Amino acid sequence: MITADYIAIIAFLALIIIGAWVGFGRGLDLITRGFVGSAISVVACYFIYGIVLDWGFVQSLLAKFVEFMQSQQTGFCDFLLSIRIDMIVFFAVLFLLVQLVRKLAIAIIRNFFEIDLLAMRLINKVLGVALALFVALALTLIVFQLITWAGEDTVNTVAEAFKGSALGIDNLFFNNPLNSIIESIKLAK
Repeated sequence: MITADYIAIIAFLALIIIGAWVGFGRGLDLITRGFVGSAISVVACYFIYGIVLDWGFVQSLLAKFVEFMQSQQTGFCDFLLSIRIDMIVFFAVLFLLVQLVRKLAIAIIRNFFEIDLLAMRLINKVLGVALALFVALALTLIVFQLITWAGEDTVNTVAEAFKGSALGIDNLFFNNPLNSIIESIKLAK
């Protein structure tokens, strides 16, 4: 076993303890705050933008907004219309609504998993461990991906440090699933 294996074992045990202590409800709440929560909302907005944009009342509101802006007859309003301020405002409102729904959903999930019953406490702790391990794995894969982007010298140094890992850290480093996503994007060009 190499040093990285020992670090991985210690991190694994620490994540089990932290995941069980924090639980699924609070863990999900902690993860989805701040930047990650905003990123989740942006991705959700991206997926539902076209659907919501096609709704009749949304089209009507946007048309009224554009009409109002055109009636102002100022250079500034013309500039705002040229950069499609209607779509920017629409996306901003959609983002705020998605943020609100996300926060409400997380609060409901958190309260559900923190019901004071023995079975729910056990499920909360088990799912908390799973969530902690999943987040740690995702972050590890992202760090490995960043290392591969850092250049050949860095990759060789890290590969040498992971060489002979009993836990297969070297295998995970070289067979990072994120690499295939990047490669498929490169091939699509």
